[in-house]
Amino acid sequence: MRDAAQTLRERFKHGPFVAGGHAMLSDPSIAEAMACFGYDFVWIDAEHGPYGLNQILASITAVQGAGAAALVRVVLNDTAFIKPVLEMGPDGIIIPQVLSAEDVQRAMDDCLYPPAGTRG
Repeated sequence: MRDAAQTLRERFKHGPFVAGGHAMLSDPSIAEAMACFGYDFVWIDAEHGPYGLNQILASITAVQGAGAAALVRVVLNDTAFIKPVLEMGPDGIIIPQVLSAEDVQRAMDDCLYPPAGTRG
């Protein structure tokens, strides 16, 4: 099976069309169904939805198992929220409230291993 994240990047770059969905309900079967219905990615909204870490992991696993890319929007641009989600292996994360160059740098530091960042 092709890597869903790589396929998504290629489709964003070259087309023809990318379809994704926004999952706000923490039941992983909903995110899985979206992936099974042909979405290229499912955006798991842990910022606004009622997700705990267990539900995020279950949703990532369900989406990836159905062949789509799993993106997770974390609660906050903070290491304590970003690192645990990255450890779950999503295909990408969405970080809210990135409004300045300093916010971008903080997010990058949390996501990248040294020497590019500070992720442990």
